[in-house]
Amino acid sequence: MQTFAELKNRYVIDCTLTPEAAVHVGSGEASNIADSAALRQAGGALIPGSSMRGALRSLLERVVVSLGVPGKVKPCVLFAAPEALAGLNLPGVECLANDKDFPKLRAEEQERKLAGKEDVLCDLCQLFGSTVMAGRLKTLDATPATAEDVKSVFVVRHGVGINRDTHTAQEHIKYDFEVAEKGPDYKFPLEIENATARDFALLYILLMEMRQGFAVGGKKNQGLGRVRMTGYTVGYFDPESMVEPYSLREFLVARGALKPVANGEDFETQLAAYFEQVCPAKGA
Repeated sequence: MQTFAELKNRYVIDCTLTPEAAVHVGSGEASNIADSAALRQAGGALIPGSSMRGALRSLLERVVVSLGVPGKVKPCVLFAAPEALAGLNLPGVECLANDKDFPKLRAEEQERKLAGKEDVLCDLCQLFGSTVMAGRLKTLDATPATAEDVKSVFVVRHGVGINRDTHTAQEHIKYDFEVAEKGPDYKFPLEIENATARDFALLYILLMEMRQGFAVGGKKNQGLGRVRMTGYTVGYFDPESMVEPYSLREFLVARGALKPVANGEDFETQLAAYFEQVCPAKGA
């Protein structure tokens, strides 16, 4: 299994996310105007990379399980009880991330298991990370692509607590929360290192789903948090690139300048080829 012992390649994908609804990402603290203040950075709206990571992993998990992407290790589905997945008959052995005895092993033994030729982590845990090994995909904070005359606008919305027995509003449980209104686009960088063919296949699925739109942050069941990827640019170094090889040495000689992909369709064509390779049509 490919680890981080060597640096094979690096891709940086700068995505543009267009909000289709207001977004609520709470700071965990109250303010003088709301019980749940919105998270801010330099006065603008902020969607933390951790929130983006959780939303994207959940997005990808559903597709991978639905497609039945073939692999030797069963895909992990977070927050799903094992009995809920039993009926899916997922193929493969259990992911090492679920092995409770692995953390008890000596460091040398852990490294030996991870560095073997066979994959011991599922595709999702290799891409997004687990308690066993860091992920190859890094999700950075999403911040507004603000111009001088277009900035984040915050408003306070109101909610009430619901009585679980009567399913009606509970008296004296009114609360306020702050949202960033639908406004400027968000800049959202994705970075992936040491990507394999399977990682590229999952990245293809992810970009296609992001283009359709997804929800992030809190109050999603109230229609908040809907964003959609409306564009992206790519820079990379990869000596085995299908678009144009660009080695680590060339990257260093160029003082750390990633090679831009001139035509985004070429990049997607490359990803689509990996997708067809990893997840061929049934009967093909």
